[in-house]
Amino acid sequence: MAGDFFIRRATPEDAPGILNCLAAAFEPYRTSYSPGGWLDTILTAETVQQRLSSMEILVAVSPDGVVGTIAFAVVDGTEGHLRGMAVLRAWQGRGVGE
Repeated sequence: MAGDFFIRRATPEDAPGILNCLAAAFEPYRTSYSPGGWLDTILTAETVQQRLSSMEILVAVSPDGVVGTIAFAVVDGTEGHLRGMAVLRAWQGRGVGE
């Protein structure tokens, strides 16, 4: 289980895997989003780079690539901000989100 993946800080080279993970994980909920909200959730090639520069992004990586992701930032001493927590369906229930 946990040995099947590891978690590390994302790099710009992880952008395609992050985009794939977000799109796949959120696709079942697509109709719940406005068009703008959808793009803000799954990101684009440009906005994923912006997020990489404005927040810390972690990726869960297996031999097949990115299987999970989450972005976070400290707002101030008492508040943080989480964005884009996603785990590929095939990896859900395997400890990636923990």
